Amino acid sequence: MTASKMRQTNKRVSCNSVGLIVAVVRDVEQFRRFHNLITEYEESLAPDLRHAEFEQERTRAREVYSAPNAAFAAELDGGDCGCVAFVRRDASAAIIKKLCVPPRYRERGVARALLTFLIAIAHERGYSTVMLDTDRERLAQAYRLYLALGFTQCAPYDEVSYACPTLELAL
Repeated sequence: MTASKMRQTNKRVSCNSVGLIVAVVRDVEQFRRFHNLITEYEESLAPDLRHAEFEQERTRAREVYSAPNAAFAAELDGGDCGCVAFVRRDASAAIIKKLCVPPRYRERGVARALLTFLIAIAHERGYSTVMLDTDRERLAQAYRLYLALGFTQCAPYDEVSYACPTLELAL
């Protein structure tokens, strides 16, 4: 389903036969909920996997993830069930950040739906590539999802504070 079609259908996407709402985060309340999800995610990571820039991004989320960047949040059964974002790297590439699905919502297709929606929006906005980094061993479930969506290993787009592969997807 394209992002345009998702918008026309109130951003409802199928998630293992359960209604999942994925939306672009725009207003104060949506950013508060996004903030809560990324804080929960960051606190769940092992200390050496935590992001050096997290505190700055958390306190300035609305500024960091407003256009040309974007943040997305998902809701399932009335609860906040995940988020993801991208930031502009350059005119042709965006970097995926903050894919977070709390453990109680995993194994239900939420991460796949979030990424599918993000990829469609990035494509609509003219990006030809999306990139990310992840820890192949300790974030193995996410790594397998990225590969299943067609991501391939590439050269790092930036320095990272932990050993990880960088992946990209041509749109």
